[in-house]
Order: sequence, then structure tokens, then C-alpha cells
Amino acid sequence: MAAAAAASEEKSVQIEIQGNDDVDQGREKDEKTIPVISSSDAVDQGKEKEGKGVQIENQVIACNTLDRWNEHYTNGLESKKPVVIYFTASWCGPCRVIGPTFSDIAKKIPGAIFLKVDVDELEAVAQEYDVQAMPTFVFLKEGKEVAERVVGAKKDELHSAITKHCSS
Repeated sequence: MAAAAAASEEKSVQIEIQGNDDVDQGREKDEKTIPVISSSDAVDQGKEKEGKGVQIENQVIACNTLDRWNEHYTNGLESKKPVVIYFTASWCGPCRVIGPTFSDIAKKIPGAIFLKVDVDELEAVAQEYDVQAMPTFVFLKEGKEVAERVVGAKKDELHSAITKHCSS
């Protein structure tokens, strides 16, 4: 047993993690330090600049204020990119099941905007889209609903609908 433990210790791999200079200032670096990514850094990953606004691709954008919703909705209109809106609620069990799938799909499909709206935080937006159940996925092109909605945590149907909507 001791020989097996010693053998496993000899096979350890050192991984060097490069951190953000702002995060690392004033701290000694060591192999155990993991860089902290602020929420603004996480939002900035994968972005491309277009026109006035900033388009964020390959990730889900949480719209938790009306200003943020308006900004990203307007960017979707101006960019003419397909927009997929995921209406959810923090208390919704099926939403918690399908959320990671939605995020994974967003990472794999370039050229589309993926928005997440909590119906309790943005009731006006949920009402505007007549959301009756969660999760609900709405597909827009140039501000107009263009595909049949997906309602419920239906992974295969969601993947198929997003792929179809974002490739046309």
C-alpha cells in the first residue's frame, strides 16, 4: 500500500496557472494560486466589437435589469444575428436541469446571441413575450419571432431548434 502511494506521488504533474496581472499584484505566485475572474472579465471573454455596442458570443448573457435587456436586445437587432431568449426562474426545477445544456449549446454555436431572462426579475419582458411556463425558449431574427417556441426542459428539441434557427 505504501509503495502504491509513493508511486502515485512520483507521477504528480505540476500545472502553472497564469493569472491576471491585476489579480496577482501584491501576492506571491505559487502553484496553488488560482486566478480570480471578475464578473466583468467573464463577460468580456469571447466578445467581438461591432458598431456601437459590444456583441458577446459563445456564452449566455444574463439580462437581470431592463437596461441590460435593452442593450443586448438592441445589439441583436442591429447585428441582424439570430437571438435565442431563455426565460427562466430561480425556483424552476426544469430550468435548473436545462440551463447547463443551454450554456453548452451557446458555447458551440457562433454567430448568435443567447440571452437569459429571469421572469421574476424582468416581469415586463416576460409579459411582452407572453411567457406562460418555464423554461421557454424564444427565437428572434431582426426582432421578430421566427420559429416555434420550445417550452419545457426538452434537450433534444432545444438543440434541434437552436441549430435550425442559428444556421438559417
